[in-house]
Amino acid sequence: MITKYPKISIVILNWQNWSDTLKCLQSVLLNNYPKYDCIVVDNGSNNDSEQIIVHWLENQENIVNKYSTSNEGKAFNMRQNGRRCYGNYEYYYVDKSRSPIHITLLQTGINLGYSGGNNVGIERALKSSCDYVLILNSDTIVNQGFVLNIAKAALDSSASVIGGLIKDSSGKKILASGESLFKNCLSLGFLKPRIPKGLWCQTGCVNGSAMMLSRTMLIQRKNQLGHYLNPHLFMFCEENEIGFWCKAQGLKSIISNNSVVFHKVSGSSAGAYSSMAFYYSTRNRMIIAKKYFKGPKLWLFYISFFLLRFMRSSYYFLLRKKEIAHAILLGLFDGVKDVTGPKL
Repeated sequence: MITKYPKISIVILNWQNWSDTLKCLQSVLLNNYPKYDCIVVDNGSNNDSEQIIVHWLENQENIVNKYSTSNEGKAFNMRQNGRRCYGNYEYYYVDKSRSPIHITLLQTGINLGYSGGNNVGIERALKSSCDYVLILNSDTIVNQGFVLNIAKAALDSSASVIGGLIKDSSGKKILASGESLFKNCLSLGFLKPRIPKGLWCQTGCVNGSAMMLSRTMLIQRKNQLGHYLNPHLFMFCEENEIGFWCKAQGLKSIISNNSVVFHKVSGSSAGAYSSMAFYYSTRNRMIIAKKYFKGPKLWLFYISFFLLRFMRSSYYFLLRKKEIAHAILLGLFDGVKDVTGPKL
């Protein structure tokens, strides 16, 4: 039983996908955890996501706009293009049985990628003196006890990175339940996720669609590396890099086995099987491996990864999906050349 509830800030990054983002936010607001707030970051969407999210927030009977708008992009050294942060809201429970939930809506002004956009949310979260930052993909849905269960696992394990059990949107298939860092770096997606036992279990890598990070670990990363999530990756594989870094620091990563997340899978990044996804996931695995693998293990990775990726590229070429085949090969070559940041 929790005697003192840690404060958790939940960050939801939106890019072009207001519909899923609002569904995710609504599921979060139904949680029974007594001490959390929400930060929604619009990552420079060039559709009407920003206006729709603002309209939704300002037209809910139990949500009140508490502060005037202000251009807070300046605090994050962003390009100034007239885009604004829409300030702060409070979600009130109709029966007034609980304190209101604070909601902050931020606008980056430009697409900073998954890592950069979430870094904006994390920076704001840490300013609010939270104990943990929970990053949720915009295409996820959580159940009512999710935040409470993941908080219990965090306190029980003293872990720095805490993830949930990831299921598909139907709830019938387990997509991720923690895995080894080497397997994840090779992207052996054909291996079936295991079903863990107990309240929590230690793992090498937590799935990035629902990843809770301790305040202490985030500050340590910022002091040591200059960032929270690695902005050079732009998108995909951020959780791999965090897993390797935590292992090198002697920090623990776990899966909370009764914290279930329902994941639509890449609803905010053009799909799990898009050329963009294959490019970044290929390139970034190369970048991470070169940083954290040494000697024979690095060469084993090179041989295995190149073989697996050439096979996958050939498979998509035979299916006449030449854009995916090309993206995989380009990711390999750019990974060798240490190309970072946005590409496609």
